Amino acid sequence: MPGSQLKLIQDTQSELASTLNEFYETTEEICDDSSSLSQTDDAELEEIKSYRLYAMDSFLTLDVQMMVCDLLERSSNLIKQLELTTNTPDEPIDVALARSNVIECKVYLHEEIHSTIRIINGSDFDHIRARWPAMVPRIDDTELDFLGIIYRAEQIPTICKYHASTAPESKVARALSPVIRLSRMFFNKLSEQPLNSKRLQKFSHLSSAQLASLGEIPVTFHRVFEEMLDLLANSCYAEEGVTTR
Repeated sequence: MPGSQLKLIQDTQSELASTLNEFYETTEEICDDSSSLSQTDDAELEEIKSYRLYAMDSFLTLDVQMMVCDLLERSSNLIKQLELTTNTPDEPIDVALARSNVIECKVYLHEEIHSTIRIINGSDFDHIRARWPAMVPRIDDTELDFLGIIYRAEQIPTICKYHASTAPESKVARALSPVIRLSRMFFNKLSEQPLNSKRLQKFSHLSSAQLASLGEIPVTFHRVFEEMLDLLANSCYAEEGVTTR
């Protein structure tokens, strides 16, 4: 039985290797011209805009490929644990746990593939917002820094000549904190909520350069907040000749 199972696995691996090679060769050919996100003359090229090709290449060769490699590695460990091959595992692994890891990874890969297909077939805005979840945590970190400004002004008022409750930097930090929270909620909401595809235009009249700028909006927000944070962090120490950042 182990011999027949190993033969089946080997045949499947051979077919999978051929399929993956064809998949990546096709992806490379389609996305060959996607290296530049600064293109300004492709607004009417619809699905072959550089930005869409770049996004597709990123999803397929980074996200999906990494998960495929992870699944294959976990599957290899399971095969070794089941003693279907003479190769020894790198380290002792519980068979039940290894099987569970393979199944879990397979589910995640299945979800990632379907998510990627939806994005590729989606609108320009779907391509833009797909990148936002990875950027929003930067805004979260900035909010914590702003809360630190407020805490410092209240807990160490003797360093500043202003009273803690009326310190300008504390007032500004308090005023900006809701803006930071709202921006985070805005990006999270648009990133997570499914949009009505019937009401959303699939192809915009924006160039790749414009789409790329919109895709970086969370980073732009974070940069502005960081600049404000730098000013506030140093403001109450300026007259003392001390800087904090």
